[in-house]
Amino acid sequence: MTSLVKKTYKELEPLIKTSLPEFVGLKGSKGPDIDKFLIKQQDEEGFHLYGLEVNKEIAGYISYWEIDEDTIAIGPMYISKQFRKRGLGKTQIELLIELAKNEGYKKIFTKTWGQNKASRKILEDLGFTLTKEKPSDRLNGDSTVSYSLSVN
Repeated sequence: MTSLVKKTYKELEPLIKTSLPEFVGLKGSKGPDIDKFLIKQQDEEGFHLYGLEVNKEIAGYISYWEIDEDTIAIGPMYISKQFRKRGLGKTQIELLIELAKNEGYKKIFTKTWGQNKASRKILEDLGFTLTKEKPSDRLNGDSTVSYSLSVN
């Protein structure tokens, strides 16, 4: 069984710390800053952090912020290496979309790296619409692409 389970930063800390080198090595982002960012955000009103459980084992994490009563923005997300190539990145977002619907949200926003073809394909397959592309704004020279999805 696969599900999203509300977690604290402390509960997901080992997985988050494992994910940081990939954010640095693959994306040109400052990985340790993501760690500090998530620590700071965990106490912010409207921030939510979930573990993706697969047969009672944590396979990844996903986060979101409440922008307003109708809108959320997906934050950092990750799938552990040993759980990849199983469609869990897509499953994780599908579960978050279902959670958003159940909570009464009407719109979901997210951003990713322009060169992150896998993430972009998942978002587009799930019905997200490309809303903006900001060229060369990442440390590695990549662009940031923004997506949105209406949920009702």
